[in-house]
Amino acid sequence: MFSIRTNFHKLYNSLPVFGPLPFSVKKEYRFVYSKIYYCKSHKYPRILRLFMIIPVRVLWYYKAVTMIVLEIKANARRVTSAHQISLLKQIRGICYLAFMKNSPPDLYYYLRIYEHKINIGENYLADEHFSPILAYLISGKNWEVLKDKFRFWQIFKPVIPETVDIIAVFRNEESLFIGENGILPEGEMFVKPLDSYGGNGCKKINFNKNGYSESGANGVLYDRENLIKLLKSRSKQDTYLLQAFQYNHPSLVGLSNGNLCTCRINTFLDSNGHIGILFAIFMMPVGESVTSNGNGIHALVDLETGRLSAAINLSHPFEHIDFHPQGGGQIAQTILPFWDDAKALCRKAHRLVPDLPIVGWDIAFTPQGVVLIEGNLIWPVGFWSLLHLNEEVCLNFIEIIEEYLKQTIRN
Repeated sequence: MFSIRTNFHKLYNSLPVFGPLPFSVKKEYRFVYSKIYYCKSHKYPRILRLFMIIPVRVLWYYKAVTMIVLEIKANARRVTSAHQISLLKQIRGICYLAFMKNSPPDLYYYLRIYEHKINIGENYLADEHFSPILAYLISGKNWEVLKDKFRFWQIFKPVIPETVDIIAVFRNEESLFIGENGILPEGEMFVKPLDSYGGNGCKKINFNKNGYSESGANGVLYDRENLIKLLKSRSKQDTYLLQAFQYNHPSLVGLSNGNLCTCRINTFLDSNGHIGILFAIFMMPVGESVTSNGNGIHALVDLETGRLSAAINLSHPFEHIDFHPQGGGQIAQTILPFWDDAKALCRKAHRLVPDLPIVGWDIAFTPQGVVLIEGNLIWPVGFWSLLHLNEEVCLNFIEIIEEYLKQTIRN
């Protein structure tokens, strides 16, 4: 009973689990969309998905109506006052998004769809729709090399020396690998689960002359042997990686809470096989977070110059952040160091996985230069959509994705 209740709760929270209505999709993509959507992300058997379509849609309509009422109540007056958009027009727009595009209604205000001629809620610009498309496009391709962070390091490090070092790997209460003759270095390190996402489960390992301590562990100290024992004990459920801690470039210290800032640079293969850059987002840790891609703040990066925009917090998307709340540094107009090197590094990395259409690379800017942390196959397009609400860029992005869909249909 508990399992049934838990699965139902997860299903409800993930609604909608189907794509836009077929007649709201371009005719040439309807066939491939039927392969991508309609509860497939939940891996249910096909016959079960068939029986689920009607009750799940009814459940979605109930949830959507509730969300629409709450969103209208919270935002309609502000939008009417600031943009002179009538309540009726807002209701019509948010209902179209929810019931035709089957997108979460909060995107209407979250992505400021009411401001744009182009429908920013297009099927490729909402996480709920884009993640299944990405998963479909990479199916059957050699994507495991990016999913397994240890394997990623083994393959990329010999070719790209800037790849961040892995010091140790712990799995099933054993150490699979410890570099430098099995001795942990005397210095700060970073530990994270092999399958970590959004910074979940990550810890910083501090070091001083008295020993090692974990971030948020109230000053508990460990020597080398006991730290290894601690990490082995945690690896019963998950595989953990221990990496060398990276430090921000001096010009970026004011844009951090003391932990590492990272930059997500998304590269793509065009129809001629050339590697282009789709967008870049600079991610800054705030508060007590030890990672930048979890609860951090994000700024758009100008692809030509490496110049940052003002930042946003995804929890408060309408507020621009000009100064880092802990570091105090001015965010907007800051130019990232080694920017040309960063772009070249990501293009070089993508050449090692030439069968993957789009990859999001996480890099850091250190005093010694840029370092490559990892590659991501499934990434939240909502970050980019919120920061990069530009009609021309959005259309270019849609054209790239549709070209991949055309190739899939032809093949």
